[in-house]
Amino acid sequence: MKRNLTMTIGPTRQRGIGMTMILGVLAGIVVIGAVLALTARNGSNSPLDKANEALVGGLLSEAANMRMGFDFMQSNGVTADNITFDKTATTGLFHPTDGGTVEFTPPAELLENTSASWQMRGGRFPGVGTDSGTDKVVALAEISQSACQMINDRLYSSSSIPVLSSVDANGSWWGSSSSVLVDLSGEAGIDGRAATCLETSDGVYVYYSTLAEG
Repeated sequence: MKRNLTMTIGPTRQRGIGMTMILGVLAGIVVIGAVLALTARNGSNSPLDKANEALVGGLLSEAANMRMGFDFMQSNGVTADNITFDKTATTGLFHPTDGGTVEFTPPAELLENTSASWQMRGGRFPGVGTDSGTDKVVALAEISQSACQMINDRLYSSSSIPVLSSVDANGSWWGSSSSVLVDLSGEAGIDGRAATCLETSDGVYVYYSTLAEG
């Protein structure tokens, strides 16, 4: 004699299964919407762009680490003017114990000139801190336009790149002369910012970040 093994699902359980399916669909819609929104904000979802965004994040972290190292050295009695951009004992920002900042080479994927490197500048930079005080900044010149846009998007949620009316990149930002000062006051979208990526009057993209503001 065969028994009928058919199981009847009651109304309450049916409603529970139906609600679970509905919630699953809604969760899927939310995830898809978030992905589309992120894609629209970033302009592209290509693996290359995603990789470069990660590299830009590392670049911003490096600038932040240099700022923390600078603060650390000053708290230990080293004056801003005596801090050096090297691994010299006592004064070097990149000294393993006295400075504590790990030195990284900027990723070539973000550079127009793959030999470009971080430079530290000290002097009076109007538009950074108090216009009459002495400031310390780090700058990385000759980065790519797309990297510059990503930096500003990370910092200010806008990929717009401010353009300087008159600052020569070679002499002011990464040239051999450390005495050249950059006047950022009165420049739209730049004046008063502790960090930003900009375009110089000679068409070079420069990212700068302050280490100490006078």
